[in-house]
Amino acid sequence: MTSTRKTFGSALEPGASQGTGADAGGSAGARTRDRGIASRGKLMNDHPCLHILCGKAGAGKSTLALSLAAAHNAILIAEDIWLTRLYADRMKTFDDYRTYSQRARTVVGPLVIDLLRAGQNVVMDYPANTKASRDWFRTLYQSAGAAHVLHYMDTPDPTCLKRIEKRNVERPEGSYHLTRDDFAYVSSFFEAPHADEGFSVEIHVADG
Repeated sequence: MTSTRKTFGSALEPGASQGTGADAGGSAGARTRDRGIASRGKLMNDHPCLHILCGKAGAGKSTLALSLAAAHNAILIAEDIWLTRLYADRMKTFDDYRTYSQRARTVVGPLVIDLLRAGQNVVMDYPANTKASRDWFRTLYQSAGAAHVLHYMDTPDPTCLKRIEKRNVERPEGSYHLTRDDFAYVSSFFEAPHADEGFSVEIHVADG
C-alpha cells in the first residue's frame, strides 16, 4: 500500500488549457488486458496526460502503473513486457538491458507521442530513475503538447528487497531474478527527482 505525500511543479505544459488535465476520462473500473499495451477505454480527451514512474526495483512501480491506467482510461506501456517479448533470449546482463532498452525506445517514443497527440492518456511503466532518463520522458510530453505527472515511489530499501524476494518466486511476465547484490548495483545509479528539474511530481510513500 502507498499514500501520496506531496506534490510539486505543474502538470500542464506552457500553453496547455486548464481543465480536465490528468484526470480526464478517469474510470476505476477498467481492467488490464495486456500489460504490453493495455487499453483503458475508447474515450479520448482534449488534455491528455503522460504518467511517468520513478522508484527503485521493488518500489511498486508496476502495481501503481496498473492502478493509474485504470483510473485515467490510459494505455499502459510496460518496458519489461516489451523487452521480454522482443529480446528475452539476448538480455543476459545489465549492459544488455541498457542496449536493448535504448533500441526499443526508438519505437516506443514516437508511439507515445502519437497516442498523446490523439488525445489518449498514457502510463509508461518505465524507470525514470536518473535525471538523464527523465529528460527523455520530457521530450515525449513536450513534443505532444501534453500534460504530465511524475510519480515518485519513495519506498525504503528493506521493503523493496522484501517485494523482490516475493517477485523472484512468483516471476510475473517481464520480471527478472534479482539478488541483493543486483539491487545494490542497480540502485547505485538511482537519482531521486528534484524540484529544479521542472516536473510535476506526486510522491507515493510505502505504508508497508
